[in-house]
Amino acid sequence: MIALTSSSGNTLHVIVFASQDPQALNNVMKVMKDMGASDVKKLQLIDAVSGVVSSATYQVLKGMSAVASITEDRQRVLDPGPMGQGDGAVPAGQANSVDPYMEPEALNVTHADWGQSLGFSGQGIKVGFVDSGVDYKHPDLAAAIAAYVDTTGAGLKDEDGHGTGTASMVGAQGYYVYNSIINQYMQVKGMAPDAKIYEAKVFDKYVGWDSNIIAGIQWAVANKVDILSCSVGTYDFISDGNDPVALAMQKAVESGVTVFVSAGNEGPGQGTVNTPATARGVIAVGASTFYREFSQEGFLVQVGGQTRSDQVIDWSSRPPTADGRMAPDIMAPGAFGWALAPTYYLSSSGARGVQEFGGTSQASPVAAGCTALLMSAYKAKVSDMLPSPAWWANFIRSTATNLGYPGSDQTSGLINVSSALDALLARKPGFLMSDNEWAVDSGSPTPLTVTVKDMGNADQKITVTPTVFSPMSEDTLTWSDHLIGTNSVRHNFSIPEGTEYMDIETTWSQGGPYVCFRNAVYDSEGAFVTYAPTYGGYGRLAQSLVSLTGPDPPAVGQDPWQIWVFPRGGMAPATDTLIVTRVVFYQEAPGGWVDASSSSVDLPAGGTASFTLSLNSNAPSAPGSYFTQVRVSNGGQTATIPVVLTVPVTIKDDMGSFDGSFTGSTVEYSGGEYYYFHFAVPADTASIFATVSWEHTGNVVWIWLVSPEGKMTVVNGGGNDLATWINTGGLGSFDQTITAEQLTWTDPAPGEWMLGVFAGGFWGGDFSEKFAGTIALNADLFSPSSLSFTVAAGESSTQTLTVSNALGLASEDVFGMPTSGTMAVQTTATYKGTIAPSHNGAEDFYVVLVQPNTKSLDLTLTWQAGGSPLSLNLFNPAFSAAGSSVSPEFGTQSDGKATVTIEDPMPGVWYVYVDYYGTGNYHPVTYMLGIAMTAPQPCAWLSVSATPASPLTIAPGASGDITVTVNVPSTAKAGTYTAAIYLDTPTGDRLGIVPVTLTVE
Repeated sequence: MIALTSSSGNTLHVIVFASQDPQALNNVMKVMKDMGASDVKKLQLIDAVSGVVSSATYQVLKGMSAVASITEDRQRVLDPGPMGQGDGAVPAGQANSVDPYMEPEALNVTHADWGQSLGFSGQGIKVGFVDSGVDYKHPDLAAAIAAYVDTTGAGLKDEDGHGTGTASMVGAQGYYVYNSIINQYMQVKGMAPDAKIYEAKVFDKYVGWDSNIIAGIQWAVANKVDILSCSVGTYDFISDGNDPVALAMQKAVESGVTVFVSAGNEGPGQGTVNTPATARGVIAVGASTFYREFSQEGFLVQVGGQTRSDQVIDWSSRPPTADGRMAPDIMAPGAFGWALAPTYYLSSSGARGVQEFGGTSQASPVAAGCTALLMSAYKAKVSDMLPSPAWWANFIRSTATNLGYPGSDQTSGLINVSSALDALLARKPGFLMSDNEWAVDSGSPTPLTVTVKDMGNADQKITVTPTVFSPMSEDTLTWSDHLIGTNSVRHNFSIPEGTEYMDIETTWSQGGPYVCFRNAVYDSEGAFVTYAPTYGGYGRLAQSLVSLTGPDPPAVGQDPWQIWVFPRGGMAPATDTLIVTRVVFYQEAPGGWVDASSSSVDLPAGGTASFTLSLNSNAPSAPGSYFTQVRVSNGGQTATIPVVLTVPVTIKDDMGSFDGSFTGSTVEYSGGEYYYFHFAVPADTASIFATVSWEHTGNVVWIWLVSPEGKMTVVNGGGNDLATWINTGGLGSFDQTITAEQLTWTDPAPGEWMLGVFAGGFWGGDFSEKFAGTIALNADLFSPSSLSFTVAAGESSTQTLTVSNALGLASEDVFGMPTSGTMAVQTTATYKGTIAPSHNGAEDFYVVLVQPNTKSLDLTLTWQAGGSPLSLNLFNPAFSAAGSSVSPEFGTQSDGKATVTIEDPMPGVWYVYVDYYGTGNYHPVTYMLGIAMTAPQPCAWLSVSATPASPLTIAPGASGDITVTVNVPSTAKAGTYTAAIYLDTPTGDRLGIVPVTLTVE
């Protein structure tokens, strides 16, 4: 889809990819400029040109042999750093008497402080950032800033604070700064304070265009940075690393830059890794915990109280990518700590110059800074020529600390400067693995051969142990409690001998979307271990995962552990609510569905050895994604190889099936769970019909189809109210009686397709919810397959078209769209409205149904501004931002106009917002909104009984009839005429095209 981003006529903001011809890129750029395109940028890093073009220019570009493809230049939002505080559940502490520490605590957790004590602090290393800019005059950061650029045109000032925070994780100098949040001075020091920072401002405040981000990446590459850190995150329903920004990240890696990207804060549900962390070759970073900040503020722990680190925070995004790869690659501290803020920036907590920080936005630059430190050590002790990005990725994963989690949660483990320096400087026996993850498809399970290289001067014996986490079911603990208001409950429990990992869950099913509970976990010494910072909505489950075997293991003694269950501040239940808490204990043991060719290999000093991993007979065979891990150890260093297995759906006799369980993601920070089911579609397939069903009401589910070209064709679900879900963070109203979703697509291209399933809400009546699905090819969706009429001039005739929902599990609304086959611009709707602005802004909301085969969607907004400008924003059926426009006279007294054009729009329900953001003039604004489409022209002599305004509702397992009527004008000449009826649904499904032949006698 192509989105409009300018208000000068119907213009489109595009990224145009050039063909392989050496002159193609220049030819594309010349045509764009010659035809009056604006804001033209040459993105040679990805062989593309971006710019704002007219609809006519778009059509010319689409027909050029020099153009490989055209995609939208879309807006992205900085991944917010989640905060653990501020919800009112526990009062913050007052003045802190604890002596100032060097912040962030990540310095200690990663052992970067130890590396700095050896004299390694990033000397000679260039670290690039693409972010919201940086306060380059900040006295604690200025010495590290080498260069900066603004690709947004908004100026260099960091108006969000995000960019200054991420840059400080690498380059903060450690000067004293006053923290008014905890009423004390502190020192903030980066992981590599002597590295030089190259900052590209690609976000104006927190919003940036793809082309700006790519231009920033390109600038960093041109400046020959050694490392690039990117804390940008956007979740796509197709998160496979093929979007423009991900491709630019991949190109940066190929040019020799070691790239770190935040994995996202959408966990703990599987499949939640953001793009561009899904780009091939980058190092995607998940978040582990460090909680000293909590003891400084008195949140969940007394001021100065003891805390534990090195757990995986529950909201850190989990694998796999949509195309079945493992990500993230490494963990780094991201929950929670302190960072620098612009000196002119007043944080939400009322401080200047310093801010609370967290999320994978923090973890990415922490990992980047640790690697900059290691690179400076490499240059000083090994060679001035740095190894490749792939070498560094393998190195930091090989030397990472095993946190004691399954591979699906910790992937390779926690970045460890101490272990890495020991290996790099041959202080202790160390090894480097050539492959640190295995993504395998059961359809072609090629074994993985791993080469291990000795990094020291002594022989080593390397053990290779595939492992499995087994629940100690007989020891599972469960409590049921009734809570109302702000009441909470605490449970003491003892840990069975042999436990290495715990899954602590609290669930509830009543109270509506505005009720939310959290749980916090304390060890036998009373130290705070971790908590589930759930937000609420329909994700009625709080989950804390605890490892007992990490580098900072919680105490397991004679005294009991404790779980504290309490309502989130402001989201307490008004009525008596049943909550259930469960603790499942696990042991890790050798075994599972992966075999190693040898349980140990002898590694000679300075030499290499290898082993092979393969699937065994215990490998899962049911469709879906599965995870395990292989531990590789020399007795001191233990590396983890996470494994992800994709099992496709087998289609036999045109039918396939799958099943699984929704596991109740907490839906903190726009989370959920994403499941991907791959299946093959042969040539000449007429249709795909898919269903997903579950037992209980109260779950909120979406399903969608992705073609072999990576394009989403249709999406259904959530009571068809995705806009409400996104806008309210899951707090909207949904038809929770739905227990099934289905979709249809006709004339699919041959190749590998994917059915995506997003569980965005959880009923909370149990700890999981089973679901099942079917995929049917060539289903009998309607009959007859064509219609023929012989009618005299001036006469009419009717026939019946039978539409089947025989395979359906939900009611389906179907209508016919009679068309002559020619394209024409058709006015769909005109709306008149008035917005009464306020300091909080205001907006009106509209929906528009786009049918398959629509060539363009055009929106025009006009208003009498009166000092109160409006903007026009458009979102596609998957609720991705697809177009935005505002009057160029923003903030003036003149009238305003904004337009949006979408070429080749995705079928389904689109969402239109008329927004007011505020300029201090709050007079009501009257506007006119016009919506038009270029779509197949209606056929004048053909009509149907089921229309978009009055569709035919067909119950599951039933069929229904649509009356087709031909009305021949008396002036019609004898001959044969053709038309077609498109059988569609309001959510964009196409059941098929029925050819109609009329013979006039």
